[in-house]
Amino acid sequence: MNIIWLVLGVIGNLWIWFVFKNNFLLGIVLLISSLLVIKNQKSNKFSLFLIILFLIIVFWQINLTKTKPLLKLTEIERANQITRLNSYPPYLARFGHILEERKEFLILYRLNENFFEIMNLNLYFFANHPIERGAIKEFEKFAYISLPFFLLGLPKHLRNKKTLILILIIPLIIFTMIGSNISIGPISFFPFIASSIYFGLEQIKNKKLSYLLIIVWFLVLLQLFSYA
Repeated sequence: MNIIWLVLGVIGNLWIWFVFKNNFLLGIVLLISSLLVIKNQKSNKFSLFLIILFLIIVFWQINLTKTKPLLKLTEIERANQITRLNSYPPYLARFGHILEERKEFLILYRLNENFFEIMNLNLYFFANHPIERGAIKEFEKFAYISLPFFLLGLPKHLRNKKTLILILIIPLIIFTMIGSNISIGPISFFPFIASSIYFGLEQIKNKKLSYLLIIVWFLVLLQLFSYA
């Protein structure tokens, strides 16, 4: 492992420090899990210890998440639903009630909302702008400069599909069902994103470019910490 890229990818972000501030033990678990993901992907192995740690993270997030009921609407959602119902012409009123009020469609809409909220890259790299959630203080969990490296490192996860299922697919299914309304962010996805950033950084071979990136990365972090 390249120590410099490891530092930038795993601890060179606001998210891990925010977690440490709220729960030091959870921060340690996230760091170890991220290191194990990187190690597993490189060796193409599957660690039982990683499974245990990751299950701890998932249950931790479930415990901290304010679950969104699949059928219960908030006052704002109910008001929007009424507005949409009133927008249907009379001859489509019955069709409108089916789309807007049938339980099956309400569940589908909620699952769709939860899924795309989790998969929204803005949630992780741009403080969820421009769709900030009023009840949660949004922050740049990872520096915006790390986004290209995250995308560059994604293909590396395809080499070890078992680990990918554990760190991405399983939590994605779970939190699509219950939502990700949690003040410290959807922590189950931290190891996946941090390891992807590391794999992207690892592909930089030019020393001058590496030094320049380290300086810029540090300056960006200072900027983010200054208004976090």
